[in-house]
Amino acid sequence: MKMPTAIALWNQEILLGLDGEEWGITYVTCKMSAIGKDDLERWQYSVDFIYRMLICDLMDVHNFMECHDKPSLLDEIRKVSPFEDLGGFLWNGTQIHGTRRLGALIRSYFPPPEQRNGTLNPAFTEALEAIFAGNGVSWSDKPLLPIIPAGAAAAAR
Repeated sequence: MKMPTAIALWNQEILLGLDGEEWGITYVTCKMSAIGKDDLERWQYSVDFIYRMLICDLMDVHNFMECHDKPSLLDEIRKVSPFEDLGGFLWNGTQIHGTRRLGALIRSYFPPPEQRNGTLNPAFTEALEAIFAGNGVSWSDKPLLPIIPAGAAAAAR
């Protein structure tokens, strides 16, 4: 399955922003108005994005908050919505950054930041899709790590 254009452009913008920078993981929820029809879909996409980036070594975690390692981070972000926990430590305090692999990938497909025009680079999207497939997390519209909204978690108990 090919990545939809709106998602491809969003991926590109977020990954360009992570190259050489450190952000709270809530950063991945930026500029999501064109993705998904509601906050649940956007939350799901954020979780799957973080999972893919970690599995593919394109993003790493610098500082864990309300979790202690990558597996516990992935477990917690499935239970806590970034759109409801606006001031919480998990989404705001856990710090992520792009890896060397991400930096090399970006330098292969983009000019320096001051020369970028914000348009979608289809070759970058194709390379990203190949990296996903090569790491067992191929692009799909099906969740990789399904979110567990608070109501669903309570009902499961």
